[in-house]
Amino acid sequence: MKIWYSCKVKFTKETEDGFLKQVSENYLVDAVSYTDAESRIYAIMEDYVRGEFSVASIAKTNLSEVINYEDEENWYKCKVTYSTVDADKGKEVKVTTYMLVSAAHVKQAFERVEDNLSSMLVPFDIPAINLTNFVEVFPLQSEEDIEPEIPDNFVRYESSMPASDSFEEKQEEEATVVEETEQNPVAGEETVEEEVTLPAHEGEEEEESDDNSEEEAED
Repeated sequence: MKIWYSCKVKFTKETEDGFLKQVSENYLVDAVSYTDAESRIYAIMEDYVRGEFSVASIAKTNLSEVINYEDEENWYKCKVTYSTVDADKGKEVKVTTYMLVSAAHVKQAFERVEDNLSSMLVPFDIPAINLTNFVEVFPLQSEEDIEPEIPDNFVRYESSMPASDSFEEKQEEEATVVEETEQNPVAGEETVEEEVTLPAHEGEEEEESDDNSEEEAED
Protein backbone atom coordinates (compact mmCIF):
# COMPACT_ATOMS: atom_id res chain seq x y z
CA MET A 1 0.00 0.00 0.00
CA LYS A 2 1.34 3.41 -0.94
CA ILE A 3 1.77 6.15 1.65
CA TRP A 4 1.07 9.69 0.50
CA TYR A 5 2.59 12.70 2.27
CA SER A 6 1.37 16.29 2.05
CA CYS A 7 4.28 18.75 1.83
CA LYS A 8 3.86 22.51 2.29
CA VAL A 9 6.56 24.49 0.50
CA LYS A 10 7.22 28.25 0.81
CA PHE A 11 8.96 30.16 -1.95
CA THR A 12 8.86 33.41 -3.91
CA LYS A 13 6.68 33.26 -7.00
CA GLU A 14 6.22 35.71 -9.82
CA THR A 15 2.60 36.70 -10.36
CA GLU A 16 0.85 37.35 -13.67
CA ASP A 17 1.39 41.11 -13.11
CA GLY A 18 5.14 40.60 -12.90
CA PHE A 19 5.41 41.12 -9.14
CA LEU A 20 7.20 38.77 -6.73
CA LYS A 21 5.04 37.25 -4.01
CA GLN A 22 5.76 34.89 -1.13
CA VAL A 23 3.46 31.88 -1.46
CA SER A 24 2.83 28.54 0.27
CA GLU A 25 1.81 25.60 -1.92
CA ASN A 26 0.90 22.03 -1.04
CA TYR A 27 2.34 19.08 -2.95
CA LEU A 28 1.59 15.39 -2.60
CA VAL A 29 4.43 12.87 -2.78
CA ASP A 30 4.53 9.11 -2.55
CA ALA A 31 7.21 7.94 -0.11
CA VAL A 32 8.07 5.13 2.30
CA SER A 33 8.72 7.37 5.33
CA TYR A 34 8.88 10.98 6.51
CA THR A 35 12.61 11.08 5.79
CA ASP A 36 12.04 9.75 2.30
CA ALA A 37 9.24 12.27 1.73
CA GLU A 38 11.49 15.13 2.84
CA SER A 39 14.30 13.97 0.58
CA ARG A 40 11.95 13.60 -2.37
CA ILE A 41 10.27 17.01 -1.99
CA TYR A 42 13.64 18.78 -1.72
CA ALA A 43 14.90 17.03 -4.86
CA ILE A 44 11.68 17.86 -6.73
CA MET A 45 11.60 21.51 -5.69
CA GLU A 46 15.21 22.07 -6.75
CA ASP A 47 14.09 21.43 -10.33
CA TYR A 48 10.59 22.89 -9.93
CA VAL A 49 11.31 26.22 -8.20
CA ARG A 50 13.78 28.92 -9.16
CA GLY A 51 15.50 30.51 -6.21
CA GLU A 52 15.29 29.73 -2.52
CA PHE A 53 12.51 27.71 -0.92
CA SER A 54 11.74 26.03 2.39
CA VAL A 55 9.66 23.01 3.37
CA ALA A 56 7.33 24.25 6.10
CA SER A 57 5.64 20.95 6.99
CA ILE A 58 5.25 17.31 6.02
CA ALA A 59 2.19 15.30 7.07
CA LYS A 60 0.99 11.78 6.35
CA THR A 61 -2.40 11.66 4.64
CA ASN A 62 -5.16 9.05 4.81
CA LEU A 63 -5.36 8.66 1.04
CA SER A 64 -5.48 5.08 -0.19
CA GLU A 65 -5.36 5.79 -3.92
CA VAL A 66 -4.69 8.62 -6.36
CA ILE A 67 -6.49 8.67 -9.72
CA ASN A 68 -4.67 10.95 -12.12
CA TYR A 69 -6.22 12.25 -15.34
CA GLU A 70 -3.86 14.39 -17.40
CA ASP A 71 -6.63 16.62 -18.73
CA GLU A 72 -7.36 18.34 -15.38
CA GLU A 73 -5.32 20.07 -12.68
CA ASN A 74 -7.86 20.31 -9.83
CA TRP A 75 -7.67 17.59 -7.19
CA TYR A 76 -10.74 16.35 -5.30
CA LYS A 77 -10.68 14.24 -2.18
CA CYS A 78 -13.48 11.68 -2.21
CA LYS A 79 -14.78 9.73 0.76
CA VAL A 80 -15.83 6.19 -0.14
CA THR A 81 -17.70 3.81 2.16
CA TYR A 82 -18.66 0.16 1.74
CA SER A 83 -19.53 -2.83 3.90
CA THR A 84 -17.68 -6.10 4.27
CA VAL A 85 -17.84 -9.14 6.53
CA ASP A 86 -15.26 -9.72 9.26
CA ALA A 87 -14.16 -13.33 8.85
CA ASP A 88 -13.12 -13.69 12.52
CA LYS A 89 -16.21 -12.18 14.13
CA GLY A 90 -18.68 -13.00 11.38
CA LYS A 91 -20.15 -9.51 11.52
CA GLU A 92 -20.65 -6.83 8.92
CA VAL A 93 -18.08 -4.06 9.13
CA LYS A 94 -18.29 -0.61 7.56
CA VAL A 95 -15.09 0.48 5.80
CA THR A 96 -14.19 4.08 4.98
CA THR A 97 -11.45 5.01 2.53
CA TYR A 98 -10.33 8.21 0.81
CA MET A 99 -9.33 8.68 -2.79
CA LEU A 100 -7.86 11.65 -4.64
CA VAL A 101 -8.92 12.28 -8.24
CA SER A 102 -8.21 15.01 -10.77
CA ALA A 103 -11.35 16.48 -12.28
CA ALA A 104 -12.90 19.71 -13.55
CA HIS A 105 -15.74 19.75 -11.03
CA VAL A 106 -17.45 17.71 -8.31
CA LYS A 107 -19.73 15.84 -10.71
CA GLN A 108 -16.83 14.70 -12.86
CA ALA A 109 -14.89 13.67 -9.76
CA PHE A 110 -17.86 11.54 -8.66
CA GLU A 111 -18.16 9.91 -12.08
CA ARG A 112 -14.46 9.13 -12.29
CA VAL A 113 -14.32 7.56 -8.84
CA GLU A 114 -17.48 5.60 -9.56
CA ASP A 115 -16.00 4.33 -12.82
CA ASN A 116 -12.77 3.37 -11.05
CA LEU A 117 -14.68 1.33 -8.46
CA SER A 118 -17.05 -0.31 -10.95
CA SER A 119 -15.27 -3.66 -10.56
CA MET A 120 -16.02 -3.89 -6.82
CA LEU A 121 -18.20 -6.85 -5.88
CA VAL A 122 -19.84 -5.08 -2.95
CA PRO A 123 -22.01 -1.96 -3.10
CA PHE A 124 -20.30 1.32 -2.19
CA ASP A 125 -21.22 4.94 -1.58
CA ILE A 126 -19.45 8.29 -2.13
CA PRO A 127 -20.89 10.52 0.60
CA ALA A 128 -18.41 13.42 0.38
CA ILE A 129 -16.25 15.15 -2.24
CA ASN A 130 -14.08 18.17 -1.38
CA LEU A 131 -11.74 20.31 -3.47
CA THR A 132 -8.17 20.24 -2.14
CA ASN A 133 -5.34 22.76 -2.46
CA PHE A 134 -2.79 20.33 -3.90
CA VAL A 135 -0.90 21.95 -6.75
CA GLU A 136 0.81 18.82 -8.03
CA VAL A 137 1.10 15.12 -7.25
CA PHE A 138 4.44 13.30 -7.54
CA PRO A 139 4.14 9.49 -7.39
CA LEU A 140 7.15 7.23 -7.06
CA GLN A 141 8.60 5.98 -10.31
CA SER A 142 7.31 2.50 -11.07
CA GLU A 143 9.67 -0.46 -11.47
CA GLU A 144 8.69 -0.86 -15.14
CA ASP A 145 10.04 2.65 -15.92
CA ILE A 146 13.39 2.03 -14.21
CA GLU A 147 16.05 0.59 -16.50
CA PRO A 148 17.94 -2.28 -14.84
CA GLU A 149 21.58 -1.62 -14.02
CA ILE A 150 24.09 -3.91 -15.75
CA PRO A 151 26.81 -5.17 -13.36
CA ASP A 152 30.40 -4.26 -14.18
CA ASN A 153 31.49 -7.90 -14.32
CA PHE A 154 28.84 -8.57 -16.96
CA VAL A 155 30.16 -5.71 -19.09
CA ARG A 156 33.74 -6.97 -18.74
CA TYR A 157 32.67 -10.50 -19.59
CA GLU A 158 30.78 -9.33 -22.64
CA SER A 159 33.68 -7.20 -23.89
CA SER A 160 36.13 -10.13 -23.52
CA MET A 161 34.10 -12.42 -25.75
CA PRO A 162 35.33 -12.67 -29.39
CA ALA A 163 33.10 -11.28 -32.03
CA SER A 164 30.99 -14.09 -33.40
CA ASP A 165 30.25 -14.51 -37.08
CA SER A 166 26.76 -14.18 -38.33
CA PHE A 167 24.60 -17.19 -39.05
CA GLU A 168 24.77 -16.59 -42.81
CA GLU A 169 28.58 -16.43 -42.77
CA LYS A 170 28.78 -19.73 -40.90
CA GLN A 171 26.49 -21.38 -43.43
CA GLU A 172 28.62 -20.12 -46.33
CA GLU A 173 31.81 -21.44 -44.68
CA GLU A 174 30.25 -24.87 -44.08
CA ALA A 175 29.03 -25.08 -47.71
CA THR A 176 32.51 -24.17 -49.00
CA VAL A 177 34.14 -26.88 -46.88
CA VAL A 178 31.72 -29.52 -48.13
CA GLU A 179 32.26 -28.50 -51.76
CA GLU A 180 36.06 -28.59 -51.44
CA THR A 181 35.88 -32.01 -49.77
CA GLU A 182 33.82 -33.43 -52.63
CA GLN A 183 36.19 -32.02 -55.28
CA ASN A 184 39.44 -32.84 -53.46
CA PRO A 185 39.14 -36.03 -51.42
CA VAL A 186 41.43 -36.52 -48.51
CA ALA A 187 44.92 -37.81 -49.42
CA GLY A 188 45.47 -41.47 -48.71
CA GLU A 189 41.87 -42.42 -49.27
CA GLU A 190 41.05 -44.25 -52.50
CA THR A 191 37.80 -43.61 -54.21
CA VAL A 192 36.18 -46.94 -55.02
CA GLU A 193 33.75 -46.96 -57.87
CA GLU A 194 31.41 -49.90 -57.86
CA GLU A 195 30.57 -51.43 -61.24
CA VAL A 196 26.96 -52.36 -61.42
CA THR A 197 25.90 -54.97 -63.99
CA LEU A 198 22.40 -54.40 -65.13
CA PRO A 199 20.27 -57.38 -66.25
CA ALA A 200 19.90 -57.72 -70.01
CA HIS A 201 16.57 -57.05 -71.56
CA GLU A 202 14.65 -59.76 -73.36
CA GLY A 203 15.22 -58.18 -76.76
CA GLU A 204 18.95 -58.08 -76.23
CA GLU A 205 19.02 -61.78 -75.22
CA GLU A 206 17.18 -62.76 -78.41
CA GLU A 207 19.63 -60.79 -80.57
CA GLU A 208 22.59 -62.48 -78.90
CA SER A 209 21.06 -65.94 -79.44
CA ASP A 210 20.45 -65.16 -83.14
CA ASP A 211 24.03 -64.07 -83.61
CA ASN A 212 25.28 -67.26 -82.05
CA SER A 213 23.07 -69.37 -84.37
CA GLU A 214 24.40 -67.59 -87.45
CA GLU A 215 27.99 -68.18 -86.38
CA GLU A 216 27.31 -71.92 -85.86
CA ALA A 217 25.69 -72.16 -89.32
CA GLU A 218 28.72 -70.58 -91.01
CA ASP A 219 31.00 -73.07 -89.26
